[in-house]
Amino acid sequence: MTDEVPGYFKVTRSATYGFLAALPLLILYEVMIVVSNRAGSSVRVGAEVWLKEPFRNLGSSWALLLGGVVIATGVAIMYAERNKKLPLKPSFFGLIVAESAVYAVVVALVVSQLVGAILNPAMMALAPQSSGLFTDIALSIGAGLYEELLFRVLLVGGLFWLFRRVAGKEGVAYVLAAVLGALA
Repeated sequence: MTDEVPGYFKVTRSATYGFLAALPLLILYEVMIVVSNRAGSSVRVGAEVWLKEPFRNLGSSWALLLGGVVIATGVAIMYAERNKKLPLKPSFFGLIVAESAVYAVVVALVVSQLVGAILNPAMMALAPQSSGLFTDIALSIGAGLYEELLFRVLLVGGLFWLFRRVAGKEGVAYVLAAVLGALA
């Protein structure tokens, strides 16, 4: 196991592992949000709406087109990284899940403590009520996926690409893209 850890940190930073790790979460969210909405809720993640709405205007086959975009993206990522010869190890995906679970628990504890310390109980009473654990989990998964896709991948990535072309310096382009993406 100790021989795998350095390889794990290097390999799992790749777009291939990122895509393959996110794909089951995307499928899980889509199924869970359909089930939640059929059970009486009518909820969706805002970033999801922004990303999907242009596809909805294409007619009844928008979902198939969107699925094709996801598959084409995965193929393009793997093709672009084909020369890296990344080992696809199931143990690495297990470590990704474990690492994510640790981060989730730590962040949830820290955030809940900060929110409780900042907002007094009277203000907490004004907070939106839960839609139920199942729906809340679906929304948490969707927020993580769609907000990262919209803001980090598309917005910051697009700004980085643009600023790198204009400024010519990667460091300057990255700082500008990160700051503007954070402000957005």
